[in-house]
Amino acid sequence: MEDKLIPAKDVCMHYRVDLKFIDDLQEYELISFVVIEEQPFVQSEQLSELEKLIRFHQELSLNIEGIDAVYRLSKKLEAAQEEIQTLRNRVSFYERGFR
Repeated sequence: MEDKLIPAKDVCMHYRVDLKFIDDLQEYELISFVVIEEQPFVQSEQLSELEKLIRFHQELSLNIEGIDAVYRLSKKLEAAQEEIQTLRNRVSFYERGFR
């Protein structure tokens, strides 16, 4: 199934950000574009992550370097939380076996 492509300029207009900001996110490898006929498009599957990055910028007034740091730390935190949940599930499984 192919993702829907959203013109980057439309995303910028909707969220009131400059295309330069979106370019910077791609430069920092936080999002990626699909380029068709020299026009950048955002894949719909990336939209929620892009919205998160835009919120970091607008609500926290972070520059691109700050966004990069916070985003990468949030991804590490999510991975750690998933690992903790997996470990809790394993412990629970073994605890049930000893009752």
